[in-house]
Amino acid sequence: MDFVQLVLTSPNENGICDDTDFLEVSTPSGYIAPRLCGKNTDQHIYIDIGPVPTDNTVVTFTLTGIQQNRYWEILVSQYSCGSRLAPHSGCLQYFTGVSGRIESYNYQNPDAPFLLGKMDYSACIRQEKGYCSITYTALDFKMDKVNTCTKNNSLCRGQFSCLLDYVIIPRGSATGLEPTFDRWCGSALTDGFAPNYARSLPITTTSLPFTLGVHTTIHITRTHGFNIQYKQNTC
Repeated sequence: MDFVQLVLTSPNENGICDDTDFLEVSTPSGYIAPRLCGKNTDQHIYIDIGPVPTDNTVVTFTLTGIQQNRYWEILVSQYSCGSRLAPHSGCLQYFTGVSGRIESYNYQNPDAPFLLGKMDYSACIRQEKGYCSITYTALDFKMDKVNTCTKNNSLCRGQFSCLLDYVIIPRGSATGLEPTFDRWCGSALTDGFAPNYARSLPITTTSLPFTLGVHTTIHITRTHGFNIQYKQNTC
């Protein structure tokens, strides 16, 4: 589902979509995609329906009240099972090509550009032929503002530092070599040491398949989210 246009009521300052205004997608298997609200134009989602011809996807808009600024245009495409154009199971987003950019949902909202809460999904990148690793560079990165790791010169990475809102880059590091970490949070995507702990630096991983996981809770402060550029590296 490509959101050519998708503008709904903005989330509250904690990043939560109001119970009376959101988009939700579900399948017969019981899977329910994370709720979306705010501005998500040019974003997309992939839903695994299943191989049974009678299976379907239910798209639900919950709207309350009179709002003149709510509108949407959604392009729906179906892919055959095993198609190279489709991601493997478990990918809410799917990107192809040697390089590209991944933004958190609602990132482009001019009125309330807050990271959406209660998110738990994977953005997957197709491994292109002749490429064996991938590097992520944050153009903007604001995850978990209540995390204290950037305040005490410790690094915002790893399961002990990143407890609330974080992205998951499996086995990532500055070089792609040990030691590596999975969780990355705070106000910079970095594996650098002071004074570089507070600014984003490239993170590389050789872990396959290429995925960028996103986990968020209910924020207690306004958090912007991320705009991350990826680039695959030749073998």
